Amino acid sequence: GHFSVALLLPRGSKQNQRSPLRGRMLSRDFTGSYTSARMFAYDFQEALDILPEISAEAGLKYERVCVLGGDFYSNVLLDQPPPGLDCMVLLSPNRFWYGRDLSAAPPDQLRETPVLMFATRRFGYELSFFQEQLPMTEVVLAHAAGNGYEMLYRKPELLERMILFLKGSREFT
Repeated sequence: GHFSVALLLPRGSKQNQRSPLRGRMLSRDFTGSYTSARMFAYDFQEALDILPEISAEAGLKYERVCVLGGDFYSNVLLDQPPPGLDCMVLLSPNRFWYGRDLSAAPPDQLRETPVLMFATRRFGYELSFFQEQLPMTEVVLAHAAGNGYEMLYRKPELLERMILFLKGSREFT
């Protein structure tokens, strides 16, 4: 099978020169409160809404959709997953986000969605609470992997694990 990848740079993201990947950094204007941070969920939903049109223009066909979220974005996805996802891969999500325990009452949609979470050993205990609530969640602990998308740079073997997950997740092709 093969995969097509679409990159979403949500609102307020600016280049972070200190990041080893020269990745994006969130503007504090958009993350100062829970209400503001939840707006990022609309970015994910908009991207999924226009995916058929963009795919048709590019000549791509897809059967399933999986999203990858790192650090802050992984919490956005845990809090408000867009409908219609076939799976999620989350890099260094947190159990507590803006004073809310995301594992306490996760959205019903996540109970039937395969979720792969990568975290450093330091957060393994916190993420075990998600496994109790979400039966299709798998947590992979990676020593000294950093946070968010940086994990894939520091530990390239996590990419291999992610691809195995995607291939096994509802028969991705």
